[in-house]
Amino acid sequence: MTPTMPTTPSPPGIQAPPQVAQQVAARLLALVGDPGTATVPCRVDWAGPVDVPLADERAVQAACGVMEVHGRASGRPTPLAVDYASTVAGVLAAQGVCAALLGRARGAGPAWVRTSVGQAALFGVVQYLAAATADGQEQETAGPRRCAPDSAGHRPFVSADGVVFEVETLEAERWLGFWQRLGASRGAVRDGWAPFQQRFGTA
Repeated sequence: MTPTMPTTPSPPGIQAPPQVAQQVAARLLALVGDPGTATVPCRVDWAGPVDVPLADERAVQAACGVMEVHGRASGRPTPLAVDYASTVAGVLAAQGVCAALLGRARGAGPAWVRTSVGQAALFGVVQYLAAATADGQEQETAGPRRCAPDSAGHRPFVSADGVVFEVETLEAERWLGFWQRLGASRGAVRDGWAPFQQRFGTA
């Protein structure tokens, strides 16, 4: 049986903590196996300090840029079909509780944890926000908004026997080695590297 995440009562008029975030945090804290996790006050809400009325996962994704970043490949804001921001919020909550326990073990005073689904969403897109607002040459060469998708969007790879798959690497050498093992020509590998890199900019 999964334990309930430690929480503090929500003040009147404040929504209860998001269910998915609570469940994720509870499962992670159960793996810690420390009964002290139940003694750390922890609260997760939807908006936190984000000054926008947020009531669910879809609203958070829209307000905090997740839909914009995810939709770059198709050219329009697109929601993630999973509770991404809520899941990240649960992970952050569990990490906060563990940090409080660690501080307590080292002699720190009482601690409490608070985070939100909105903050978690912003945390997830921070690299894209940073690149899009960078000054100078870095913005011109590495900023995600400079990575224009092709007209068909970024499609997954398809093997010769029809299996759809993805490839993930940030290193050109690994990209080269992978395709060389499959018998691809060096020219084709070289020509495919730049479009492949741009996929990361469109999230």
